[in-house]
Amino acid sequence: KIDRFFWNDVVHAFPSVLKTGHDFNPNFVRTENVTVYDLKGISRSQITSDTFEVIKAGNQVMSSFPETLHCLLIMNAPSWFGLIWSVAKKLIDPRTASKIEVFTSAKSGDKRMNELIDKSQIPSNYGGDGP
Repeated sequence: KIDRFFWNDVVHAFPSVLKTGHDFNPNFVRTENVTVYDLKGISRSQITSDTFEVIKAGNQVMSSFPETLHCLLIMNAPSWFGLIWSVAKKLIDPRTASKIEVFTSAKSGDKRMNELIDKSQIPSNYGGDGP
């Protein structure tokens, strides 16, 4: 079911993003996204074999569309996440893995998010002006 979610997002979400970009700038020809995963409050018991299956499915989709991911920010990663990341990273294409940034400090993660994303697009609960 997860792979259908990713495919649905690509098939149904990207066309509207592309149209919006083209409406804003007629010379617009491609899109990249910044994805943010917030791990605040996650516990070790929530990391299961299903978690790794989701990572593998996401990697397959990203491998099919490698130039759409600008970067993935993993925010508020708990201290034990380094061990999980070292295993998960091996399941991901090296080019994709190089686009993933992990932040254990909320302050560092927020700073990086503000460098990459216009404040109007960041949700208000993350300090932005977005919805």
